[in-house]
Amino acid sequence: MEKERRKTPRFQFIAPAELVCEKSGERIQSWVADLGLHGCAVTTTETPRRGTVLSMKIGHTPRETVLARAIVVHSAQQRAGIRFVAVTPASLEMLGKWLSKAKFPVRRKFGERRDLGLKSS
Repeated sequence: MEKERRKTPRFQFIAPAELVCEKSGERIQSWVADLGLHGCAVTTTETPRRGTVLSMKIGHTPRETVLARAIVVHSAQQRAGIRFVAVTPASLEMLGKWLSKAKFPVRRKFGERRDLGLKSS
């Protein structure tokens, strides 16, 4: 089994995202599929190449938006793994709120139990 390389867990999270390639200015509309404190995965029809530096805007409303500078660390057909390089303080606060409400981790380590919030009788 492949060793988990992420610093923090990722959680299922669906939200629209706009990616802007810093070099070309190209705008790419996408959807966040999972989210963590240090990055996310997005699905899109125009997958940016690995190493592309982006400006990102994630969120449903202007009051609940995360702005970040990011780099594409993995690129595959219609999906990209993104690592946040810089996040504004207000965005970091919003990210924390979203993650505190998240319930289902995307991956877990072998043998690790997932708490579903169920109480045993």
